[in-house]
Amino acid sequence: MFAGVKVTELYKKKCCNMITDMVTLASVAFIIYFGKLIKVILPVNLLLLLLLVQVPYIGIRKYVKVWREARVYV
Repeated sequence: MFAGVKVTELYKKKCCNMITDMVTLASVAFIIYFGKLIKVILPVNLLLLLLLVQVPYIGIRKYVKVWREARVYV
């Protein structure tokens, strides 16, 4: 439980902004709307599927942020 609190605090501090909120809302809406169809095609927990979408998204955002900070503008 302590790790979950730390992850939540880190997420709020580093990743939470309007774009991330919109991607999360779109992902949740997509999973809710197509939930039954997804369960027929993929026998996977829908919350797990949501995490499988969000984790790469956060990783890509972090990669782009580091890449932009490391890039030198002449």
